[in-house]
Amino acid sequence: MIYAAIVVVGLVLAAFANWAIYNLAYFPRNIGPWNAAPKGAPERTLPDWIPVLGWLRLQREFSLHGRWFWVRPFLIECGLPLFLCWLYRYELAGGLLAEGPMQTIVTEPMRWLQFCSHGFLILLLLVATCIDLDERCIPDTITLPGTLLALLGAAIFPNWHLAYLEPNGAGAFVARLHPGSPYAWNPSWNGSVGLWLALLSFSVWCFALADRRWITRRGWRKAIEYFLAGLVRHWSWMILLGIWIAGMIAIGLAHSALPKANWQSLFSSLIGLTLGGSIVWFVRVVSRYAMRMEAMGFGDVTLMAMVGAFLGWQTVWLSFFAAAFIAAGLVLLIWVVTRDSQTPFGPYLALGTVVVLLGWNSIWNEQAIPRILVIGGPYLFWSFLSFLVLLGGSLWAWLKVKEMLLRQ
Repeated sequence: MIYAAIVVVGLVLAAFANWAIYNLAYFPRNIGPWNAAPKGAPERTLPDWIPVLGWLRLQREFSLHGRWFWVRPFLIECGLPLFLCWLYRYELAGGLLAEGPMQTIVTEPMRWLQFCSHGFLILLLLVATCIDLDERCIPDTITLPGTLLALLGAAIFPNWHLAYLEPNGAGAFVARLHPGSPYAWNPSWNGSVGLWLALLSFSVWCFALADRRWITRRGWRKAIEYFLAGLVRHWSWMILLGIWIAGMIAIGLAHSALPKANWQSLFSSLIGLTLGGSIVWFVRVVSRYAMRMEAMGFGDVTLMAMVGAFLGWQTVWLSFFAAAFIAAGLVLLIWVVTRDSQTPFGPYLALGTVVVLLGWNSIWNEQAIPRILVIGGPYLFWSFLSFLVLLGGSLWAWLKVKEMLLRQ
């Protein structure tokens, strides 16, 4: 019975995903039964709205949208419900948990919560991936609501974050992923230090979403004038300002009124929001200056900030390196088949996130934690800085080699 319910909900979510892919993109397209029929096409009828079957019927519009336009939405509505059924069975059976006490301490209601949050995150990643493949960008209409829902969920549910075995002097105990993991929670985060860090994290995210333009061609004074004018150039700044004010008030109330466990969950998502997006932002900046071109879009930054709000910054950083390995193999194959060298990185980030999530116990508990404890937290920070330097140097060297070959 539960699987039948998941299939029904999955069909609804898949239909929503197809609607969002074509209607929440920067350039919406009139594809799908929810819109009026394009000029020259027959009027839509009730059977066109039936999931899966509707896309088979809409093949009649191939002359307007392309011969195979219906295949992807058809596969989404076939595959997403089945994947959610598998994910439910996997998570409820303890697939994300280590053997031993975790299987008992993380109860079935907790696993249900994890399944629902992860299923919704995967839905958002699916929509973002398809839009990125279509338009080479990820719109804020996906990542902004997703991030706010992640923060709300973390504040309401103290068991929002992934469970893991946190080492201590006596062995290990079951904990929820937090900004200090795999080390212990810092007690100062329960007080004013945590409040100010949370407010700063939310403010940085809101500022990052603003229309920021830094143009220095006419000097620093003009650059500042253009920058300030650009912040309010579009009417959407009022919505963003409202979100910032409401969020700051909500965070202050949460710190003072919520139970400690709920505050810790919300704080973890806010720090995950900032540090999750930061790794992509840093790599994006280094790549741009090294190659004198955009290697990743800002949509990739907001996408991984959203993932950080759902899963924590550690998951995002692991996902980024997983995405790099996945891309290393697929980009060359795509280039051979399509001769397209401008493959968006967002789909690889989404796939890397799903890989790390599904392999959480093996990747984090068995592989990452022992190595982090051996290396040490400060050394990890310096290792990341070294990685950025090496990345920038490698990309700069490749650019010079490429320019030299083109001159010959």
